[in-house]
Amino acid sequence: MLTFIYILKFFHIMAASVWFGAVLLTPSDVRRTLDMGRPHVDGLAERLEKSVSISLRAGVLAVLTGFGLIFASGGMAAMHFRIHIGMTLGILMLGIGFLMIMPIVIGICDNIRQGGDLSEAKSLAPRLGMFSGINHLLWFITLALMVIHSF
Repeated sequence: MLTFIYILKFFHIMAASVWFGAVLLTPSDVRRTLDMGRPHVDGLAERLEKSVSISLRAGVLAVLTGFGLIFASGGMAAMHFRIHIGMTLGILMLGIGFLMIMPIVIGICDNIRQGGDLSEAKSLAPRLGMFSGINHLLWFITLALMVIHSF
């Protein structure tokens, strides 16, 4: 059983790292690329979709492995309240990713692929930055809760 928990921890840490890191610089990349205009934006849609897709998949894996660790360690009742808060924040981050960030990304990518004026994509870029910032703040709080718990 102990080996299983170590394997879960490894995948949980790796998934959480990818979840955080895959989109860390995405908002600034989007703003800079959109400011440069065409032809520089031609590869942006593909980069943006890949990074957000990888991040969201890693987020789902991080939450699932987190639940696996919880239940392998005695269930929710055996966990400290910080773990409950961390899992709630993780689910909230996934919600923000799927319900707020992904539609913004789709809007930016659609506008880029249409050709012509990039004004709609430029108007969505600050919202992408805002929601990404919120997600990263929640991720940092969750990490702090998990690290504090381990001491």
